[in-house]
Amino acid sequence: PKLVLAPPIILSLIRSAYASREDLFDMALEAHDTVKAFVRGWLLEPVKDILNTVRTGAGEGMIVHKEGVTADLDSLERMSLSLAKDHLNYSDVQLRELSAQVKVGDITPVLKLYEQDIRAPVKSAMTGTLLRTLFIQIQKAKVDIDQALFGIDKLLKSQELTFAFVGVAPAFGIVYLSLGYFRGLWTSRSSGAYGGKLKRTNAWFIMRCEDQQCAHHHALIMVARRIERLLTLDATTGDGKMLSTRAAGLLLVSVAHLQSYAEKHLPKRSRLREGFLQDVDDLSNPALTRQQKVRVVERMWRSWGHTLGWGRL
Repeated sequence: PKLVLAPPIILSLIRSAYASREDLFDMALEAHDTVKAFVRGWLLEPVKDILNTVRTGAGEGMIVHKEGVTADLDSLERMSLSLAKDHLNYSDVQLRELSAQVKVGDITPVLKLYEQDIRAPVKSAMTGTLLRTLFIQIQKAKVDIDQALFGIDKLLKSQELTFAFVGVAPAFGIVYLSLGYFRGLWTSRSSGAYGGKLKRTNAWFIMRCEDQQCAHHHALIMVARRIERLLTLDATTGDGKMLSTRAAGLLLVSVAHLQSYAEKHLPKRSRLREGFLQDVDDLSNPALTRQQKVRVVERMWRSWGHTLGWGRL
């Protein structure tokens, strides 16, 4: 059926692709532009911004600079001291105390003077200190806003590098998953034969253990030495031709692993699978002696070792 249906299907696909060649070309260009924009906008530019942040530090691009906040605070201090000196008749000691209060945001004397002025707002506006106290409060509000913005800006700058890495992480995740997917497609064609390298490695370790009388039901590398030492110390029965009950049981476990490997990963109705299963059956045959089973293992190495790639593992 494949030989009959494949040529017409392939010919139809070729004709359809040729008829839609302009659309396919446009799709290829759009895909190229999309990938290019993704790499430039979501990988290169964010990485460049991260490097710039690391190189320049937190002094660039700030909303409010520390010098501006200090200048506004000094202006507020001078305005408050001038008002206290002109209308409150403060001494030098009181002026120093007021200066310390203004630096921490306390302008209580100015507010008390403002409270007195608003009792007669028209008169105070014309001849009193109402306007000066209002301007001082406006300057105080400006200082408070600048200090708040400076604190927020400092907090954002301290976390700027973290935000940059969080922003670029999804793009790198997409690239990593995509590369892993295509790599899996590429390697599965070569390494997926006969169950893949992992399954062939497990079967190879089981064969290695059987050849050294150290069958192990898991066939793991990390426990191979422990199982090998355990089974090497296990003495054979009688004249040494037959395995002990314990060694025979462990051998059956390994044989079950080999049989499961062949049934799951070797091609069905193939000479490779049939011959491999025949040798596995010989290993589980209780009528064979220990030396005969060793020769079966040697035959499996000669017959299937090169085909299954055990020599390259």
